[in-house]
Amino acid sequence: MPQNAKLNIEAVMNCLQKLFITMQFTPFASTHAGELIELLRLNNQQQDVQEFHTLFFDTIERNIESHPNSLPVFNIIWKLFESRINQTLYCEYCKWTCTTTDEHRSLQLGINRHDNLGAAIKAFFEAEILSDFQCPHQKCQYKGHVSRTREFVQLPEVLIIQLNRFVVGRNLRVRKLQHAMHFPRILTGEQLQPGVAGTRDYTLCAVMIHRGKRMDAGHYYDIIHEPTIGKWFTYNDGIVTETTAPGYSGRLTNKSMTAEVGGCYALVYRKLGTGVQRGPMQAPAPNVLTEVENKLEEDFARKKNDDGTAFEIWKRLIGERSVRLRQLWTELEVHNGMSFLDRPDGITFLPTALLRDILAKEHKAFDGCKSVDSTYAPSPVSAVAIPVCAHNQLRPGPFTRGTLKAVNTLAARRLIREYNVNLTQRNGADFCLVCLWKIRDYFVAEFAGPRLPDFVEDFFYPGGAFIYIKVQKSLDPEVINRNALMWISRRKKSKNLIKIKMCSDETIDDLKARIYETIRHPPANQTLYRARSTNLRRQTVRQVDVELEGNWTLEEALIPPDNLEQPLILILSVEDGDEDNDEQSTSDGKEDNDEQSTSDGKEDNDEQSACNNSPEEDEDAQRMDTSD
Repeated sequence: MPQNAKLNIEAVMNCLQKLFITMQFTPFASTHAGELIELLRLNNQQQDVQEFHTLFFDTIERNIESHPNSLPVFNIIWKLFESRINQTLYCEYCKWTCTTTDEHRSLQLGINRHDNLGAAIKAFFEAEILSDFQCPHQKCQYKGHVSRTREFVQLPEVLIIQLNRFVVGRNLRVRKLQHAMHFPRILTGEQLQPGVAGTRDYTLCAVMIHRGKRMDAGHYYDIIHEPTIGKWFTYNDGIVTETTAPGYSGRLTNKSMTAEVGGCYALVYRKLGTGVQRGPMQAPAPNVLTEVENKLEEDFARKKNDDGTAFEIWKRLIGERSVRLRQLWTELEVHNGMSFLDRPDGITFLPTALLRDILAKEHKAFDGCKSVDSTYAPSPVSAVAIPVCAHNQLRPGPFTRGTLKAVNTLAARRLIREYNVNLTQRNGADFCLVCLWKIRDYFVAEFAGPRLPDFVEDFFYPGGAFIYIKVQKSLDPEVINRNALMWISRRKKSKNLIKIKMCSDETIDDLKARIYETIRHPPANQTLYRARSTNLRRQTVRQVDVELEGNWTLEEALIPPDNLEQPLILILSVEDGDEDNDEQSTSDGKEDNDEQSTSDGKEDNDEQSACNNSPEEDEDAQRMDTSD
């Protein structure tokens, strides 16, 4: 489970309810938890039961705080798993004492030099001298006189004990303790709270086992007690088999090595008297019960391959999912967008990357569901975010670049709910008009001049313009100013430049992100490519792209006075590996003459065309210019 994951808490709770009902109906077979895995947004990182237990409850508490029924759920969790331990520090020299109370959901025990659970628990609560601890009392402040003792002041209904089998050796290598660790089936209250009368005993109900010699490898399986019939079962992946009761009863007499005592890393005990309710069990909601029953019927029929029933279920499952996706995508479409001017909350903006990711995951799930025994389980979608401006509103850039798509609000809510997307919805009312008018006013004033007296208003390009970036090593300002057109230009004829579309409202950070989206390498260590072409018998021949190796960073961007000839100058810092050295060493005059040899009228047309044309139109125009 990813850290700090944001979950659809109600969907998780409903899924857990269905899963528990299914396990109640089928206690002797494995139960598929694919839906829960999807809702929890689990990754492929291996976690043992204790790690998952900690992350799961931390995530539940963090996400349920805003729910109106959060307090009753908290009380259930606290009552079942929370324990309180007092820790007392005592200085034998000055008699200073300090007691703190900590809450725990598990008891973590060191088992080095211990071969049974009772000895490990006793060592945990015994007084311990803290040799490196300095007494905080002002009149003392000596080391080596402070001791620590611990004691339970509140015991949980379910006690989870983690046995620390991994220790760090002298060479700082982690090794596993593989010695036998014997545990009782009945853990007495006297062992947990010595001298406290009325403490109830605990009975063993589950054992978690790890097989393997390394911490990052091995195999996990569990031995669990089924309380309704009083039998023990081994749950080993999809295989469930009946087994004998683990642990020892009464006094420890047999210390032989077995798989469970040699690999146990966690034990679960339940307080006696709080087990299965013998009275009538509360029935779940009818719709939940019906859904679970239908699912079990399908799973049962899927395994019967004698009459073709399984194939029909598989075909129906794939067909229903296909129709469902097609219907959802149709509902997302926005028709006659101008009609939403009076009701902007009717449209919602979703990242196109999210829509692509959903389709890719669905396609992968379709592709993997080729057998009648396969289950359709798309992978969780990746985390997405919608960029906002300084006013916490939607800025124009993502729309003009196509990174955000307008969709129907009701369908967007359904999509976010079904795919458990961690995304704050933004609708048409969240569009920042302040930023839009600010950008428009800036560019209208910037391009107002004698060269464009008649159509200044039309020179604002909300769709952006294609710019060309050339990476150089030299950062000499004189070289940059003298060869500005070699750095970046809107000219179609510019050679050896990286072509990218820049929108009018982009900042330097935005442009960095756009370059990253184009070349798909992290900004700190990017590999760039350039397109090469040569003139052969008056024809332009495209050659294989050349890799520009080395690291580069965007230092700054300059907006020259003449925005038509030089709309933007990028200054990039490049380390070793740039292949443009030979080209930069050519004479500056020749480069400038080649770039500016055309007439002013044709130059203006080229600049205007480069701003408005698509990449394909630019290439067609270039071929026409070459043929001329």
